[in-house]
Amino acid sequence: MKAARKFNNISPNPPKSSSQPSRAYRSRPKKRNAHIARASETILKLAINGGLSAVAIATLTNLFPYYWGQRAKVQAVRMEVREAEYKVTRLRANLNRSFDPSQALNVMQEQSAMLAPNQRRIVLMDEDENR
Repeated sequence: MKAARKFNNISPNPPKSSSQPSRAYRSRPKKRNAHIARASETILKLAINGGLSAVAIATLTNLFPYYWGQRAKVQAVRMEVREAEYKVTRLRANLNRSFDPSQALNVMQEQSAMLAPNQRRIVLMDEDENR
């Protein structure tokens, strides 16, 4: 009977010492801490990215009026450039005409009141002015 008692006292699982907790108990806090750490890291990343997005949107909101103002100035400068190019083209044509020897007599007559000796000045008057 003593032998039977010995076998009855033997359990399928050996007794666990207090210095080593069970494997299931050990892994639980690690998994939980890992999940908490990952969740807090994700929340921190979302907060930082949200803040950066807010700053970018605020900056763009402030830059659009400046962009539109600069665009209007560029359009005004382009109009002035077109007008200047038109004037330059006109003046260049006049300059070429002024230095053309065949046109010299015509230019001289346009710029002064002098006439060629074989020409007479004709002044047109209204009939109402003579009365």
